[in-house]
Amino acid sequence: MAQAQWRPVVQGKGPEAQIVPRVPLGWTPQALPFRQPRYLTLGSASEPAQIYLQEEGLPGFLRIQAREPGGYGNRIAVAARASGPAMYDFSVIFEGPPFETAREYVMGKALEALTLQSLEPGPGGVLQAKAAGIHVRVRRERTPEFDEL
Repeated sequence: MAQAQWRPVVQGKGPEAQIVPRVPLGWTPQALPFRQPRYLTLGSASEPAQIYLQEEGLPGFLRIQAREPGGYGNRIAVAARASGPAMYDFSVIFEGPPFETAREYVMGKALEALTLQSLEPGPGGVLQAKAAGIHVRVRRERTPEFDEL
């Protein structure tokens, strides 16, 4: 009889997933499946936030952790819904402002950071489109301002 194994399929730039043999002190493994989002915990300046998941009958634990240390990882939540026999659909939720990087995309890269990249087709920001000597500021209503460029 074949032994069941973890086979995580991770796509995108979200948290990292890895199979580990044990759960360290401070964390309690969460049983799969669960519909209510559960937060990664214990993120600090030196440790990334993490959550440990377990499936009955499988050895080891699935560790999901933020990509970098810092308290922001404590705002990442995951939900794991059953989608078939021993299969789960994971949702990763980040409780941050929904448009926190929109202004950065609109601004684009500074010209001194561009070389041959600026000649290739692709999206350009207002920094590339403005005339020399013109000051540009991208604002979004009811949000804090970035430092002036």
